[in-house]
Amino acid sequence: DGEGLCGCRVPVSVETVLGRVLAEDVYARSPHPPFRASIKDGYAVVSGDGPGVYPVVREVTAGGQRERDKGNGSTGFSLLSGQVAYITTGAPVPDGADAVCPVEHTEMEEGGCVRFLPKGWPTPGADIREVGSDVELGALLVGRGQRIGPQELGLLCTCKGVSEEGVLVLPQPVVAVLSTGDELVEYSENDTALPRLGQIYDSNRPMLMAAITQAGARVLDCGICGDDPLELKSQLDRALNEADLVITSGGVSMGNKDLLKSEMEARGTIHFGRVRMKPGWNLR
Repeated sequence: DGEGLCGCRVPVSVETVLGRVLAEDVYARSPHPPFRASIKDGYAVVSGDGPGVYPVVREVTAGGQRERDKGNGSTGFSLLSGQVAYITTGAPVPDGADAVCPVEHTEMEEGGCVRFLPKGWPTPGADIREVGSDVELGALLVGRGQRIGPQELGLLCTCKGVSEEGVLVLPQPVVAVLSTGDELVEYSENDTALPRLGQIYDSNRPMLMAAITQAGARVLDCGICGDDPLELKSQLDRALNEADLVITSGGVSMGNKDLLKSEMEARGTIHFGRVRMKPGWNLR
């Protein structure tokens, strides 16, 4: 619902927003492209002039303009009828120009002039990306409740979706993971630390912690708890006090060492205890 745990929302910067879930809609604070941009390498022209030979009065390259007025997309000059300007892909189209003629439809002449072939003369608006043609100013970029992935992050950066105050996201829930059972031992890459007879590596806990991290939550690793009632009680109390959600593995079957079931019953309501699934079945 965009409010998260306890109705909390926290601001984060664009550098730390990856993987977080938005608590608000984010809108474009800048259109894209932010200026009229050339789609091709060629010449900015006044389409009403028609094909012919014209002097090249300027060169406009992507990122090469220094005359722009405070980043408003102006090249600092206006193209007049009878003039053309060489322009590269992505460069801002000069005021006065209403089309771009690709370079392959031209021929160089002496004296800094260019001949434009009749078959390639552009129509108004040809090969120009207008301001906001990809994303309009104020357009919805990413909706509330959506997780920010690499694509969303790129969109936020493209259209300045994050202000100096940051963007509001849901707090990351803390999920505690606890494995139980005397038969479990920590995984070790050391070949001399093999499990003893009757023991196995704890694989559930690392798997669950990886899944939790991948889902965007924070992990509270409660380790392995042996079949000791006091130790189990202590670990559960810690998990319940420090985490928003507790996931346990083992100890919920019918054996006399399955201590977790009674501890859970003492702390709340068991809504269901079995799942028609193999392997599995017992679940609390």
